[in-house]
Amino acid sequence: MISPLFITGTDTDAGKTIVTALINRGFQELGTKVITQKWVQCGNTKHTDIDFHDDLALKKPDPYLMPLRLPYLFEDPISPHLANTATPIEPKTLLESTKQLNQEHDLVLIEGAGGLRVPLSKTINTTDLLEEQQISCLLVVANKVGCINHSLLTIEALRHRQIPLLGVVITNPFPETNHKAAKDNPKTISELGQTPILGNIPYDHDLQNGNISEKLLPIAIDLARRIKNELD
Repeated sequence: MISPLFITGTDTDAGKTIVTALINRGFQELGTKVITQKWVQCGNTKHTDIDFHDDLALKKPDPYLMPLRLPYLFEDPISPHLANTATPIEPKTLLESTKQLNQEHDLVLIEGAGGLRVPLSKTINTTDLLEEQQISCLLVVANKVGCINHSLLTIEALRHRQIPLLGVVITNPFPETNHKAAKDNPKTISELGQTPILGNIPYDHDLQNGNISEKLLPIAIDLARRIKNELD
């Protein structure tokens, strides 16, 4: 059993769901009993991020595990602290659900909601739980102008709170990523942030639609291997 891995991003739409799904598939290909989780989801209630993870999976987990995999689901696509007025988010519920999943699986991949400091309530944010439990993080960065600043600020925040950071995964949300900035961003983030780039996911139309293409499967497996080496 490996300790849980929290997958955070520089912002909303950084590509956390895609990266989580790819890592999930990669670990399954390696023979690891892995499962995904999302503590809080706001919006997309008919096809959740957990559903997307499962779309790319070799084997879908039993439905009875869904309340543990997605403890809080809110209809409005807004920050959790605004969405949870009728059903307050209890940190104990989040941590206990992760603990239960971790007891039955080799690895739990927790996809975050938005960025690192997203508030779960007016007094608690995601960072507080990660620091308290010392849960390792993977940072997902969308390769675009401005991502260096967002990445370095997030890395600084993680280190300030002494939260373990495994490294960075770059996503390319746009078909054309050959411009100068896109080529330089990963290198600069790695050098200035003093953290490894564990993966660079190319734009893929099939993946955007919930399917994994043949060219991405080796990337998913390699990413899982790199993460496993960092976690071991």
